[in-house]
Amino acid sequence: APLLVNVNPGAMQWATDLIGYDALTSYGSPSYYAQVMFSNHVGDEVLDSSLDGGGPRLFYSVTYSHAKGVVFLKLVNASSAAQPLAIELHGATQGRKAAKLISLSAHTPEETNTIYAPTRLKPLETTLHDLAGSFQHTLPPYSIQVLEISVK
Repeated sequence: APLLVNVNPGAMQWATDLIGYDALTSYGSPSYYAQVMFSNHVGDEVLDSSLDGGGPRLFYSVTYSHAKGVVFLKLVNASSAAQPLAIELHGATQGRKAAKLISLSAHTPEETNTIYAPTRLKPLETTLHDLAGSFQHTLPPYSIQVLEISVK
């Protein structure tokens, strides 16, 4: 599908485009924001990791940026149920730390942004506090999250 779609009546050919526009304005789709989240949080080393439990629609990636001293944990929950996670970071934290959490989530897989509601779904940035080498985290339904954990 193309990158851009004209959202005027009768003009839309694909429902999965990244950026919608009309003559006056434009908006990013949830897919656009997911691409931005992933591209802005790329490490230069893929870390050894494993996943025990979780559903068949739970996906993850763990990378490390040597230049920034940051571990990027990318999580995707494509199911309708929240996924409780027990996260262990062996050797990555000394004492209690905080991590940046960037989260994008929807109520249904069909929920999207429109020309009239351009920011209905967009990434929200918060902070997780009191992280140790292992911690509990719940991944909401239909969500994409990036945890940015400083290890320097």
